[in-house]
Amino acid sequence: MYRTFNCGVGMIIALPAAEADKAIALLNDKGENAWKIGYIKASDSEQRVVIA
Repeated sequence: MYRTFNCGVGMIIALPAAEADKAIALLNDKGENAWKIGYIKASDSEQRVVIA
């Protein structure tokens, strides 16, 4: 199924950066595959959407 359909990354959680490693460790300890996929930062630009 994964070869045919783009199933995405699954569930995501947005939380403070200082809590990320703790949350990942907790989820991994519970048998979930968890990892960082990105970050949010303030922009100096007036552009509202950036796709990278």
